[in-house]
Amino acid sequence: MNPVYTRRLVLLLTATSLAAQMLLWIDALPLALRVALLLTAVVMAPGALLVEWLLGTRYGDDDAARLEKLLYGLGAGFMLLVTTALAVSFLPGGVAAWQITLPPNVVLVVAAVMLWRRAATFPEDQSFREGDRFPWPDRRSLWVSVVLVLVVGGLLRLPNLGYSEFQGDEARVMLRASEVIEGYENALFAHQKMPGEILVETAVYAVTRQIDETTARLPFTVAGLAALVGVMLLGARLFGPVAGVSAGLLAALTGYFVAFARIVQYQSLVLLTVVLAMLVLWRMLAARRDLWRYLTVAALLLALGVLAHYEAVGIMAPVLFIVWRLWRGGVKVTA
Repeated sequence: MNPVYTRRLVLLLTATSLAAQMLLWIDALPLALRVALLLTAVVMAPGALLVEWLLGTRYGDDDAARLEKLLYGLGAGFMLLVTTALAVSFLPGGVAAWQITLPPNVVLVVAAVMLWRRAATFPEDQSFREGDRFPWPDRRSLWVSVVLVLVVGGLLRLPNLGYSEFQGDEARVMLRASEVIEGYENALFAHQKMPGEILVETAVYAVTRQIDETTARLPFTVAGLAALVGVMLLGARLFGPVAGVSAGLLAALTGYFVAFARIVQYQSLVLLTVVLAMLVLWRMLAARRDLWRYLTVAALLLALGVLAHYEAVGIMAPVLFIVWRLWRGGVKVTA
C-alpha cells in the first residue's frame, strides 16, 4: 500500500474533523455553515476513514478510485449518523448533542489508529487487477468532469434553498424529529415511513439546537449532489467516460432528482446508496478478492437506503445476481 498517502489522509481527516467540531459550537457562525461543519465532522471524516480501512489500495490507488472511496465514506457516514440517532432515540429522556457526536468520534479514532498501524505493518499486493483500471483518459479529464457535473447540479439545487416554509411531509418530518429530541418514545413509530429522514434531522437539530428550512434541507442536497458524481463514476466504469459524464449531466438536469434534493425527504439518500452500492459491487465483481470488504461497504450503504425507505430493497435483485455470479465462479467471500 502507499503508507505516505494513508498517513496523510489520516492526519488530514482527523485534523479537519477536530477543527470542524471546534468551530461548530460558535453560535455566531451562520447556521448553514455550522450544519456543513457538522456533516464534515461526524459524517464525512469518520465515514471516509472507515471505508479507507476496509478497502484501502485493494480497491485501487488512482484518482477515480480515491474519489469513489470518498463517496462511499459519505454514505457510510450518513449510515453512522442515522444509526446513532436511532440508538439514542431508544434511550430514556431526550437527545443530547454529545450523544450524537460521540459514536462518530469513536469510529474516527479507531479507524485512524487501525489505518496508521496498517500503513507500517500490512503491505498489500500492488499487481495490476482489472478492477483497478483507470477509465478516464487522464486525471485532468476526470476532475473537469466532476466539476462540470457538480456545477450544473449545484446551480439547480443550492440557490435559494430556503425558498419556502416547510411543506406537507417536510413539516411532519420536522415535527417527528422534534418529538424524538424531546424524548417522546412513539415518535418514530407514529411515522408511516422508514425513519431515516427523521433521524437525519434529529441529529442535526439536536447538535445545532436551532434549524430553518435551508439547513434542514442541506443534508439531503449534499446527498443528492454526491449521487450525481456517483452516477457519473458508475457510468464511466460500465461504459466509458463519455457515457459517465452524459449520465451525470442527465441526472443533474432531471427534474425529479432536482426537486427531491431541495426538500426534507428520503429520495436523495436512496439514490445515493443505490448508485454507490452498484458501483462497489461492480468493482468487487471485477476484483474477485477480499470480497468481504466490498460486501461490508455495500451492506452499510444498503442499510442506509433501507432505513431511508423500503423501496431501496429493490436493489437486492442485482445484488443477489452478482453474489450468485461469484458463487457460480467458485470465488470465496473470504478470498
